[in-house]
Amino acid sequence: MGPDHFEPQEGGQKMNPKNLQLHILGYISLFDDEFTEKIRSLQMPEILFDYQYRPIIREINKGNLTKAVEELIPFADQIQAFQPGGSRYIMEVNLLSYYKQIMTIARQETKITDQELMDALQKDTREKEINLLTANDIMKTEGKQEYIISDGKGFGMFPPAGVSAIVADPGMGKSFLCLDLCIKIAGGLPWLGTYDTMKKNCLFIDEENGPIRLKERLSTITNNPYTGHRNPLPDNFFFMAFHGVNFLDPVWVKAITKTIRSNDIGFVVIDSFVDVFNGDENSVQDVQPVMHAIRTIATQTNSHFLLIHHTNKSQGTYRGSSAFNGAVDLMIQLDYQNPGKPKEGIGPDPKDGYVFHSTKARDTKPFTKYIDMTNTGNVFGAKEKKPTEYH
Repeated sequence: MGPDHFEPQEGGQKMNPKNLQLHILGYISLFDDEFTEKIRSLQMPEILFDYQYRPIIREINKGNLTKAVEELIPFADQIQAFQPGGSRYIMEVNLLSYYKQIMTIARQETKITDQELMDALQKDTREKEINLLTANDIMKTEGKQEYIISDGKGFGMFPPAGVSAIVADPGMGKSFLCLDLCIKIAGGLPWLGTYDTMKKNCLFIDEENGPIRLKERLSTITNNPYTGHRNPLPDNFFFMAFHGVNFLDPVWVKAITKTIRSNDIGFVVIDSFVDVFNGDENSVQDVQPVMHAIRTIATQTNSHFLLIHHTNKSQGTYRGSSAFNGAVDLMIQLDYQNPGKPKEGIGPDPKDGYVFHSTKARDTKPFTKYIDMTNTGNVFGAKEKKPTEYH
């Protein structure tokens, strides 16, 4: 089978890449539920495809094959020829590769001819029904927003399915704080000595430290300076260390999704964001597909992702593309409470505590919290504190 056409079965016509999607989805639309499950098992990541194709892939992954055909038909005659070079060529080649997998299954499973296929596709399947909700219908929606971290008084962070980020300068303790957070969530223990946690299995995707450094940090964290004893580590706190995760790679997207589902993970920390894709953090074209992949996994697995990221020192905010900020539900910035006196050459003093505040909050009210982090190298502890004024 050559790259320019797919050999049809007896009685059919050769199919060129321009009409490949239409033919394949036509075959799929005629199959039974068992075959539908085989197609869904491929789980083609949307991020590999141009935006015009993504609704098609989304419907295939959901098993809505009739809708997939509906989404495809308007583009059937507009698919551009493959042009070597550039990201679009890569997306198109990946698209063709995944459809080849489907075609292989299709050829094994179906007995229909191309004419029968085209007759099926000529049916009017493009009409869509839209069900409107009134404002009163919305108000009758049952349930309320839940949070993995809450104070029982209306404040909360990290809804069970979502994406958040914590940003700070290097060396401020982001990783330590997030490790401590995961230990508390996995154990269902209060965080910062104040906030209730919804117990969840936790996964820490580490691409910065490695097992030896993680061991040292976990040992430091479990030596609690406020209680004077070693805190036990929960058995439901898992790690992936130096695996080379790449959210632009569909193999990794599928593997992470499967890992989260098979281990019932509810809270995922990525340390750090810039280390989990091969691209330019300042490029919308590179960052947007990564954030879309993470968002898709979070939604499909009902898990919350917390991304550790760095700040831009010159601007004092998150580093890189605006697509990063646009895609998160909550952006938390960690700053020193005492900024020091830079003009006098006096830097911030971590002994005076930290400000933990939101710069974007989609599902909760904006907040500012003050915390104390003790990290002597042998012991670590974090707890909420009252703000201190500096002059």
